Amino acid sequence: MRNINTSLYSYEAKQRAYYIEDKWQVTDNLLLSLGLRKDEFTNYTPFGDPYIEIDNAWAPRLGFSWDVNGDSSLKVFGNLGRYYLGLPLSAVSLFTPATTTDTYFTYSGINADGTPILAQQLGSAVSANSRFGRIADVRTAVVKDIEGENQDELILGFTKQLDSGWVLGVRGTHRRLNAGIDDQNYDVSNTALIDAAAAQGVTIDFSKVAGASLINPGQTNTWGVIGTDGQFHEVSVSREAAGFPKFKRNYSAMEFNLERPFDGKWYAKVNYVWSHSYGTTEGQVRSDLWRTGGALGSYQGQASVSTTQSWDHPALMEHFNGDQSNDHRHQLKLFGFYQFTPQWGASANFSLISGAPHNCLGNYYGTEYSGRDPAGYGGSAITGGPYHYCYNPETGTGVASPPGSQGRLGWIAQLDMGVTYKPAFADGKLALRLDVFNITNEQTATNIYPFSQLPDNTTNPLWDQVVAYQAPRSGRVTLSYDF
Repeated sequence: MRNINTSLYSYEAKQRAYYIEDKWQVTDNLLLSLGLRKDEFTNYTPFGDPYIEIDNAWAPRLGFSWDVNGDSSLKVFGNLGRYYLGLPLSAVSLFTPATTTDTYFTYSGINADGTPILAQQLGSAVSANSRFGRIADVRTAVVKDIEGENQDELILGFTKQLDSGWVLGVRGTHRRLNAGIDDQNYDVSNTALIDAAAAQGVTIDFSKVAGASLINPGQTNTWGVIGTDGQFHEVSVSREAAGFPKFKRNYSAMEFNLERPFDGKWYAKVNYVWSHSYGTTEGQVRSDLWRTGGALGSYQGQASVSTTQSWDHPALMEHFNGDQSNDHRHQLKLFGFYQFTPQWGASANFSLISGAPHNCLGNYYGTEYSGRDPAGYGGSAITGGPYHYCYNPETGTGVASPPGSQGRLGWIAQLDMGVTYKPAFADGKLALRLDVFNITNEQTATNIYPFSQLPDNTTNPLWDQVVAYQAPRSGRVTLSYDF
């Protein structure tokens, strides 16, 4: 493979926020917090043109705290609010003449000078989103009236002081992602856009675009296109016409805390969280995709923020609804600290976290589109197809494989320990601390290679191999002084 990459440009983004808050002491025991936040996000191309301008991001906030008995022994609290997230700078790649072009060849040996012998070129050169260094027209690379990524969050809970001196806390959380931003292919595979434009008598001139447009996935989007008549046109495409599922990510959690406050001698806390993250999107990135240009795992997930391959083609989104890759259903954490003397103290932190979903991707076996790779993303000789169909070599076909349907990875256990020394001559201001993380050197797999099938429809020998483990045992020495 020959790779050509040119992408050295400077660019900027501006973010502003305005916030007003009022705390209202309704009664001696009840406090209300009322807030309103307005966010403004503007991202610029390297040539100084704004391509994202969001100035209507209004986020109301409401909270309360109820001291039930008036002595802080039982407190009930809650918060309801909306939160916006700005578009990261990485999406600016759509608006630069940057070039990332790959050309594939057969390999037949090594020349005397150490260079590879490339016997035959395999097809024409390829470039992500068919860009080949073209600069996007801002009007065509961001849909009209794009909505900023935002989610609503509801929290309800209480804390109770027990007679033993321990404090019990319970908190429930629910988050709903309302809108996100990602890119969708802007080429001949986008048949819904082509058909909608044709219904208006417009034929799109694909030489005038850069390969993709930022959209609100799972919603109706109004695209800007350049027709073969040289004119700019607006074309609306509904979610149903585009063939996409609804945009959804819900997160629900119940958290239980039992804490013993520090009494000058020792402190302890037990925390357990049950949570569930599910829907048709993980968020701005995809941590389940492990692509490689050669060595296994050289590409650690798809970190192309807000420009992932999700939503590029409807075939990629078939059977996508399920437990997302950041879903860890159970988390148990124990923390403690013991003060042996005024100078010496020790701490320990133990965590036990259930594994992420075990994913299996393969070539396309749906009925809505023709061929095994309708999106054109499965041509790599190493990875194969990224569709949610798991290949079964016994039947020679793929079966629907939604996230979370293939079981789970193993539980992740870790014990961290530390010791602190504060010499008496420094009056407690000087501290020397030694921490050892993962002291038992556990090596549980945290991610696996998800591609089960090669382009020739055979089993991928790399499938299910471990590509990431929990961090190995490590140490840290810290010297601090409080002025």
